[in-house]
Amino acid sequence: MDIKLRYNIKNQRYFIIAGGLFILLAGIELIASNEISYFNITLALLYIAPYFYHKKVPFLTIQKGVLKQNWWFGKSIDSKDINEIKYFAGEYIIRSQKKELRIDTHIIDPRDQPLLTDFLRTHQDKWVNAMPFEQSQKG
Repeated sequence: MDIKLRYNIKNQRYFIIAGGLFILLAGIELIASNEISYFNITLALLYIAPYFYHKKVPFLTIQKGVLKQNWWFGKSIDSKDINEIKYFAGEYIIRSQKKELRIDTHIIDPRDQPLLTDFLRTHQDKWVNAMPFEQSQKG
């Protein structure tokens, strides 16, 4: 079972709006002084590039029981190695003997949140504190 947890759309909008504002600022400066501002264009690209990266690559993938964060220094944990799971301040903290993986729920798309919840529910014996979704999703 392959699960892909996408980035939150609201967070992605920030990157495209900030990049657009720097392009607008570079355009205004070009009109006002007839010089190209490479600084503003560079900042625009630095904001727009993550937008397209986040649109293409999911934040977290779960493949064959391995949780993997998809960013340059992303960590991965095999579900067999999980020792404890904790929910604190909007983050799932998943620990193994050697690694710790933090999943910020504000970064994940709300439509994909139930997929993560269902996966973590399969590891009920590993929870340190009560599952935060236990009461709200009883059926």
